[in-house]
Amino acid sequence: MISRRARLGPPANTNHLARRNGAPEAPTAVVRRALAITALGLLALAHGADAPAHTLLVRVRDADAARLLANAQVIERGGAFQRFTDARGELLIAQPDAQPLRLRVRQLGYVYVDTTIAPPASDRADRDTLVISLHRVAWQLGGVAVRVKRGCDAVRAPLLTAEALAQLRQGAERYLAFREEWPFEVRLARRTALLDGEGKPRRITDEREAAWSEEWGLPYQAGRLIGQNGAGFAIPLLFVTALADSAFLERHCFDARNVIEWRGHRVVRLSFWPDSTVDTPDWEGVALIDSATSLLRKVDFQVTGLANGHLPRRLEGYTTFSTPTALVAFPESTLAVWWRRGPDASGAWSAPDVAQILHVKSLDWRKRRPPPLEP
Repeated sequence: MISRRARLGPPANTNHLARRNGAPEAPTAVVRRALAITALGLLALAHGADAPAHTLLVRVRDADAARLLANAQVIERGGAFQRFTDARGELLIAQPDAQPLRLRVRQLGYVYVDTTIAPPASDRADRDTLVISLHRVAWQLGGVAVRVKRGCDAVRAPLLTAEALAQLRQGAERYLAFREEWPFEVRLARRTALLDGEGKPRRITDEREAAWSEEWGLPYQAGRLIGQNGAGFAIPLLFVTALADSAFLERHCFDARNVIEWRGHRVVRLSFWPDSTVDTPDWEGVALIDSATSLLRKVDFQVTGLANGHLPRRLEGYTTFSTPTALVAFPESTLAVWWRRGPDASGAWSAPDVAQILHVKSLDWRKRRPPPLEP
């Protein structure tokens, strides 16, 4: 929760919103082929000059729909490489001569598969084909409809948007189920800086807080984003459970326009904003969803619809997420900045008045520890 008293409420999300960049230009077939040849050559060198030119064609498919899966992540579990299937759901890799190839294959919304490929026999052909079938994550979802609804512009990528929304719903259900099975206490560190007119800290305060898992992360309340907190204000911030809330889905427009790289991850960039019928302060921003694991990695956000009588006058920020255990994303760090004053006569904004960081220091398990995250 954010308040004018430096209260960035139960895990917040904060930083300047990333601007919506266009999708990167796709490489030509010639460039893709050249890159594949170069990668094969480098991998062969890594296994020694006498490594054979034996290759493995990996095809990744949906186990139920029997369709090939583009952008599936193929990882060598020893750390030698991690790469992605092409638009046809295929990937060509070099196979070592004298040692097995240990692979992990992952894709957004599917259970990952580990497999070990034996070294090629001397009489084997120069190329083998490996078909990996992935099964959907077995979580029950409510209906997620992506449509051009009243107050929203046309969705440019409806299939990708529907898949991204489904992953948010899955992430919310996983988090709620996890919280019930393995209750915990979260310990938080909050640092608040009051800033001068140039954005430099003039006073800094530090606090330590704790919260039980069932109380951590307030639900989204339509039309009631800003509340009173003593003499200040309070804004409950965005958990995955809020993003996937039916009321949030009903009041917002969504568009997953592209897949980008972020901190070494391939992520789906899901934009959200209030539809034109919403006349109260609400959230807009961008959620980054890991394309291989379906985990929420980051949320950029800002509050829209703030008028002269509202406090704050402007607020924006981001939250990054960590994964202390398999298939569950926890808020890790939040940075938020806000303004108590509006823009000047020309419409220009000064530096923000307050900056606040909220960081998770530890999770203390109240009953038993959950299974560890697999490397």
